[in-house]
Formats: sequence, structure tokens, C-alpha cells
Amino acid sequence: MKLVDEFEKENSSLLKNTKYRLKGLFNTDDTLALKLQDITPIKLNKNNGFNQQSKNSYVTEENLTAIDTHLDMLYTDSKNKMISGKIQLNPYKKVKEETGCSYCPFKAICQFDPLLKDNQYHYIKKMDKEEFYDEIQKKGGDENEEE
Repeated sequence: MKLVDEFEKENSSLLKNTKYRLKGLFNTDDTLALKLQDITPIKLNKNNGFNQQSKNSYVTEENLTAIDTHLDMLYTDSKNKMISGKIQLNPYKKVKEETGCSYCPFKAICQFDPLLKDNQYHYIKKMDKEEFYDEIQKKGGDENEEE
């Protein structure tokens, strides 16, 4: 932790600037993230528990491992589909009119048309944090199913 203390001393004004703060997920057992509260979204309350604002930024080791495993399966599945030539037009649709096509640089050449039978959006289900972790842990090694 000596290195962390030195870093904080040398960069205290930089750390106070919110644009340099780290974003993302942090392990609840990560003492370094807790030590660097100035640049992480993790904040502790008076009882040394996570405050309300921090609740979406911290995860348990088990959930972090589940996310990592889930992403590995998604990458492997995508890679295998590309290698086998199974590349379909299947952009996401979230709410109202927001779709993956809204931000796609290939929109002009893609020719995705939701009116065609084979061109359908896949809908992203809104779920809370616990639902998400239950879902990815439930899928486990069963990620090869067609959606």
C-alpha cells in the first residue's frame, strides 16, 4: 500500500477531477479499490459498508467470475459462428426506437430490414443486478443454445 500512498500524494489534485475517475465493476474484497476511493465510484459509509451510490459498482468474487465465464462463452460462441459462416443480421432493440442500427457504421451496406422474415431484432430484456447474475450463473456451460 506504500505505492498507493505515494501515488495519492503526487496526484491529489488530479484525483479530485471527476473525468479521471475509474468506472466499471470492482471486487468487494479489493482493498486497493477501497484505498483509492478518490478515483473509484466505491464509497464507504460510517459503518465501513458500501454506501448506496456504490452498490452498482461492486460485485462479489463469485459474480465477477460468473461474468468472466459468461463473456468467455459469448466470445467463443461468436468466434465459432463466424468460422462456420453463420453470420446473420440480428441487431438489438432496446426500448422504443433505439437499436444497434442507430449507431452502426455499416448501416448503408447492411440492408437489414425488419419487415423481411429473416431479419429480426433481438430484444434486450431489462433486468436488475441480481436477476442478471442469476441468469448468467444459470446458463453456466449451457451457452451453445440458439436464441
